[in-house]
Amino acid sequence: MKGFGVLDFTALRYFLETADSQSIRQASDRLHVAPSAVSRKIAKLEHDLKSKLFERRTTGMRLTAAGIILAEQLRSTVRNLDRVRWQIAELEGLKRGEVSIHCIEGVVENWLPRHIARFKMIYPEINFRIAVMSTDRIIEALMAGDSDIGIVFFTSERPEIRVTSSQAEALNLIANPGHPLAHRRQVSLAEITQHTLVMPNASFGVRRIVDRHFSVAKLVARDILETNSIQLTRSLVRHGVGCTLLPHLSVERDLAAGLLTSVKLKDANMLATGIQVCTHRQHNLSAAAEAFLNTITPKPTAGSLGASD
Repeated sequence: MKGFGVLDFTALRYFLETADSQSIRQASDRLHVAPSAVSRKIAKLEHDLKSKLFERRTTGMRLTAAGIILAEQLRSTVRNLDRVRWQIAELEGLKRGEVSIHCIEGVVENWLPRHIARFKMIYPEINFRIAVMSTDRIIEALMAGDSDIGIVFFTSERPEIRVTSSQAEALNLIANPGHPLAHRRQVSLAEITQHTLVMPNASFGVRRIVDRHFSVAKLVARDILETNSIQLTRSLVRHGVGCTLLPHLSVERDLAAGLLTSVKLKDANMLATGIQVCTHRQHNLSAAAEAFLNTITPKPTAGSLGASD
């Protein structure tokens, strides 16, 4: 984009605010300027770039193809500037900073809060931004630079993603204590397929592992109730709607409270899963993110991820 270096910084800021809010009036409210000032800056930017950036519609401002390209570039620049700002602040030591984490639901009840609580005792001024989502979306966030650290169920290898630590864990049958299979010592997948199976959808790594093994074993579940949430999956199983296949990590609180029970699978070795802590190979972590990553990465002698109780 020729001439980008001499573009009006204020115009770029007004453009990005309008792109985010899809409204000149909302953008002007957030920027504390008159709507006419925002309109003039956007018009000047379009003139400088010799390209239309917005389609003006009655429903709001919609980005054109050129506008989408500019908005994506500016958002990336803003993220990089934020990282620089924190890195400069961290020259004084780990007094300030921010760590962005995208994680699966399985670690939000105990594992992740336990590590954050301990870290905050040492570095109370460091902030956290945490988003809970599926493994696929976590990888997307790492690739886009929206996350410092991703915590996922085992996923396929990608050259851009670095796995800093992992913890293997077998899947188990998880059921309400009143379920017909709940008091068995072991159970086969073939037996499980005869009962209602409550599972997260295929965007979750654990579901893909189960589907892959069912396909290899030529098994078909009689009835599958699908969700987009591990929490909802657990809740449905607690209420006796069906059973599920999850690692203990995802249900440890319910198991401890006696609300759910766990049964080993005869096919346990075929259904091994677990969690991985990941970063992007080409994205430099801030000192705060690097420090937190070190706290959740076990030493070589540790038996499992987060085994520092």
